[in-house]
Amino acid sequence: MSSANSAIDDYLVASFPLPAAASSSRPLHPAALDVTAVQYTKQARQDSRLAVATPGVGVSVYDLADQTPLSSITVGPSFSPTTAAIARSTPSTSSQSIRVKSARRTWVGVETPEGKGEIWCWHEEERKEGSTEGDAGKAVWPISEPLAALAAPRTLPSHIVFLSSSGALALAPADDLTSLASLPAPLTSTPFTRQTLRLIPISPTSAPDFLPPALVASLPAGSRAHLALIVRSRTSSPKPAAEGSPSSLVEIGKKKFKKTPRPSSSAVIDAADATSIAPVSEESEVEIVLVDAEVNVPDEFEPRLGLVSLGKVEVKGRQVVVSDEGFVTALISTSLSSLSLSLSLPNKHTAILTLSPTSDSGAGAGSRTALFALPLSPLPAQSVLAAVVGKHSLTSRFLASPTSSESVLERAKRAEPMRSLAKGGEKKLALVEAGRKAREAVLERLEGVLRPLKEQASAVEQEKAVREAEGVWERWLEEEKDRLWEYNKDKVRVAMKKEKERRVKAIVEGEEGDEEVTRYKKAKKRIERALVEAGAAVRPGTNAGGEEKGKKSWKDVTAARIKGVNDKYRYMYHRERNTMEEEMGKTVKEFDWDEAVNKVERYEPSLPSSFITALLRLSFPVPLDAPSSDLVVATAASAASEKAWRHPTKIVGYLLKRELVGENQVEGGVTRFLARAGDWPNILTALETIPDIPESTTVSLLDTVVRKAQASQGHSLDVEDASSTTIPSPIPSLSTFLRSFLKSPYTPSVLRSALQKQLSAVEAIPILEQCDKWLATWLKSAQAAEEDEEKLKKRKGKGSKAVQVDLFRLVVPGEEEQLPLLEEHISLHTALVNDLSSLLGALSIYSRKKDDQRRTAVEEASAAVVEKRKDGVREFGETMERRIKAQEKHAEVGAYAVEEFFL
Repeated sequence: MSSANSAIDDYLVASFPLPAAASSSRPLHPAALDVTAVQYTKQARQDSRLAVATPGVGVSVYDLADQTPLSSITVGPSFSPTTAAIARSTPSTSSQSIRVKSARRTWVGVETPEGKGEIWCWHEEERKEGSTEGDAGKAVWPISEPLAALAAPRTLPSHIVFLSSSGALALAPADDLTSLASLPAPLTSTPFTRQTLRLIPISPTSAPDFLPPALVASLPAGSRAHLALIVRSRTSSPKPAAEGSPSSLVEIGKKKFKKTPRPSSSAVIDAADATSIAPVSEESEVEIVLVDAEVNVPDEFEPRLGLVSLGKVEVKGRQVVVSDEGFVTALISTSLSSLSLSLSLPNKHTAILTLSPTSDSGAGAGSRTALFALPLSPLPAQSVLAAVVGKHSLTSRFLASPTSSESVLERAKRAEPMRSLAKGGEKKLALVEAGRKAREAVLERLEGVLRPLKEQASAVEQEKAVREAEGVWERWLEEEKDRLWEYNKDKVRVAMKKEKERRVKAIVEGEEGDEEVTRYKKAKKRIERALVEAGAAVRPGTNAGGEEKGKKSWKDVTAARIKGVNDKYRYMYHRERNTMEEEMGKTVKEFDWDEAVNKVERYEPSLPSSFITALLRLSFPVPLDAPSSDLVVATAASAASEKAWRHPTKIVGYLLKRELVGENQVEGGVTRFLARAGDWPNILTALETIPDIPESTTVSLLDTVVRKAQASQGHSLDVEDASSTTIPSPIPSLSTFLRSFLKSPYTPSVLRSALQKQLSAVEAIPILEQCDKWLATWLKSAQAAEEDEEKLKKRKGKGSKAVQVDLFRLVVPGEEEQLPLLEEHISLHTALVNDLSSLLGALSIYSRKKDDQRRTAVEEASAAVVEKRKDGVREFGETMERRIKAQEKHAEVGAYAVEEFFL
């Protein structure tokens, strides 16, 4: 146990704060902090993808390999789930995107203000690597009472199981939760303090040891049964144990089933008994339920809508932890009186342990929750729980809020992802270790350099510190690229060597002939097209002009493989062009392989999420005054009178461009910190790269830009003309901001609500004007060429030259002009839609008749097989009757019928 305790820091996956609102107004449900593995219908178990519901934030899917969120659904500070988030992914065949591989559905239970329950379900399109594409649509299912747990049966891909707060268990289809089968709640006078639910798939060939043999033998061969282990904890007065009565589940197993004790359970219980000698004031009830509609055990069980209770066991202990594999452990240590624990096994090699303070714990218990990933291979099975739970002093520091004196480097070390358990070479391990030490060194260096930002020094001192920090960052980044390049250089050289061998082989084995010449001409056109795209010279003896500016030459382009071009023709082009340049008197330089290796683009270093969070904390050391209040935007006019807010724009911009930053990675939101400093270039980048910016923040930024555009009457400076290193930078023009605004992900209903609350009708006019300009530009490019303006002027008559004045236009300037223009442009699309819709009625008859013909053909084919004569002779006139019937059907959809429809 001691050896495991010393290495526990390496296994911390994440640690995030709990919402203050949830702990004050409504108690936080411990089951909401459980972690579940994402279920995949094509695979028995996905090794390293976890679904986590973070109270006050939303739902995220994590990859256990690198502890980074693959996707996230932001709900808001009011999000207070009562159950863990469960997710199931099924292969998708209806998506139009080639990147989408499956459709993921995520369920979570929440409690309404009226005290009832709801099940929220999100639908997402999942890529192969686990990330999502498009917005997640939410469906809400009302429940009569709050839920305590949710579970997704592994072998029932169309059902979910949920447990209510009163203790009732229900099985329902995922598409219709109203059609459910339920098991009534147990009758008890003491309310439950905590309930957990675990589902274990069982079959006649695979079942836990504690099940009776008669039950296992009665299961059907193709059974999809599950064993549900429900643990209900409640407070009770301590009573002396009867003589000879079992004190744990292990001893119960010894006496009832005569099984050998599990080392994992006994070791943990013995360790907890050694640290606790006080009487236990809580007890837990473990109920085992069989979930299967086909079960039938004569004279023993009576099937009840697919849910059969097999029995209950009472255990003296504050908590009973049940894993996904039926691993049951009773925890009775007094040191865990203020901690809540849950255990899950997402794969056979790693156990996920979640620690969090209980709802009735004191203020000193902690205000954070921590996720540990404990490998089972290097640690004994009995030490999985003991390594973390054995000493309260070890786990309390992960749950307590970090003190102000704690350095960013210490917090980053604590949150560094666990070391990879995969076997690798010595060079790979040395590279990973060198990268970790370099990250710690640069964080320590930046923490000292950026101290003036934390102390809120003068603007000059902050500017100096920022410049020095950006220099330290650039040097570290170059060193990391060089280290990666030295590691990958040998691989590139081997690839280049194989390329050279393929080139020689293709030239030697080349065939001559008419077909070969034709194929080479087609390949040559594709090669020249690739040269144009790369900015290289297509004709020999001419400079593309781009080669001098750092672009590729024609030799660099042909040295790499080109899509749709055989290597043989690519080498033939290279040899032919060298010959042409020799005839022109130019000096031909043969291909230099060493030079080609050096020209290969260097890799960007891999940055863990803990390192990125540490960089953001160093860049924005001073918290926001009120993170939930209105957005505060710094301007150049107010910069002289207010406090100076500086940050390393190059470091933040690099992280944003690589799409490594999340909005909630620092408390208050990254975009709000950028707005407080007036860093508009990075704000535009954040709108395009950060996927979870709230719609209220983006609309607040839009409102700021609109007000500036109205005040300057269109003479505001474009952000591209301003220096990106000088903050506060000028507010961008409306057109520039809208381009980034439209690329930011949003929920339509939330965005409409934010626009109605923050924008008035007068402020919306500049936005309509810009949209009208874009629409007019698009229509000009899409329509045919219009007549010249001179011809239109000649056709015009003199007409009346009186000026019309509208009083409404004077009240709201600009609206009179923009609305007719928008109506004129949109009317063209409306006319096209009306013309196409008029054809639907006439053409729909073809679709209906075609369906009738297919249906009739299938019926006739099936009837022909049944009524086939033994001698193979058909009845007289049968063929002629079918031919006449087919001609009549064809005449029904002829040209006359369509024309008659229009008349």
